[in-house]
Amino acid sequence: MIPLALQNYLFKHRPIIQKDSVPHAYYRVSQQTVVYTDTMQLSTLRHELGHHIDNINDFVSLNMLNRTIKLDQLELMKNKYKEEIASLNITEVAINDLFYLNSSKKIGLQTRNDEYLITSSKTIKETFANVFEIILSNNQQRVKLVEQYFPNTLKAIYKIMEELHVSR
Repeated sequence: MIPLALQNYLFKHRPIIQKDSVPHAYYRVSQQTVVYTDTMQLSTLRHELGHHIDNINDFVSLNMLNRTIKLDQLELMKNKYKEEIASLNITEVAINDLFYLNSSKKIGLQTRNDEYLITSSKTIKETFANVFEIILSNNQQRVKLVEQYFPNTLKAIYKIMEELHVSR
């Protein structure tokens, strides 16, 4: 269940929702619009809401996550994690995207199909949206995976949410 404070925040700052025949849902920054398709899943909507929250807060993720993501990336790239990460059998897209963006990309290649150049700022923004979606899912197994491999990033996102007057 989404915490009431977060529900209220999202309701107060809701984006424009617009249907289109595009192949994939996305967030249109300039118009604060979530563009969706007939096949959009709830997890995709939560992800796009993460982009919206980030956007209306002047991309707070770029400042708040830059250092924490680098700490988690360094841990992921250590030899002790490389084999462990490569052996994980995760088919869940948001988790795979986190690995794709922040590690040696071995897991993420299973589901990630991104035609855009992956820049440092895109990594941060996408990581924020993915973790935001996972928090909103309230699936403890997914949250525990993020907590295990991206502990600094998760703490920073909780802090961002708290600063928005949104409790966990």
